[in-house]
Amino acid sequence: MSSLKLLLLLPTLLSVSSLGHSSPVEDRSFFFEARTVDQKYNLGSKIYLFALTSDGGSWNDNDDWKTCTWTRERDNTNCKIFYRCSGALCDVGVGTFSRYMECDAQLQNKISFFGPGSDDRNNFCGIIIKSLNRYDISTWRVEVEQCKVTGCGSEEGSGLRIKTGIKVEKSDS
Repeated sequence: MSSLKLLLLLPTLLSVSSLGHSSPVEDRSFFFEARTVDQKYNLGSKIYLFALTSDGGSWNDNDDWKTCTWTRERDNTNCKIFYRCSGALCDVGVGTFSRYMECDAQLQNKISFFGPGSDDRNNFCGIIIKSLNRYDISTWRVEVEQCKVTGCGSEEGSGLRIKTGIKVEKSDS
């Protein structure tokens, strides 16, 4: 999905919550700029959850994530999305970027990633829950680890992790 299509589609699919700056850790700026707001959904619905990270415009930091983990708190099952680079120049942020996802068995066939292309940007982490069931009525925690360097070509993340929760509730209708 192109970035333009994604930007045009998001307002119709999601409600966005601006979160503001969180306290910097070790003089770094890495925080959630926006996320899906807590909402009520009908069982059987396809739902979209996302989080958008930012560095607040810092010149010496970055807003990209290396790993993004979505956890259904009801049973602590999760899907972890990895951002990888292949090529000789990955250490300087030049290469072929891709994402892959590993999910616990309970979520394997019901969760998929959505967001901009992997060569476009990597500060948006979204998932689609294909058909909401009673087990999905839970707080969904998203935890992201910041990339080690701008360009995100290194194998490891920076070690700086941030997390937030999104309440998915059953609609009364």
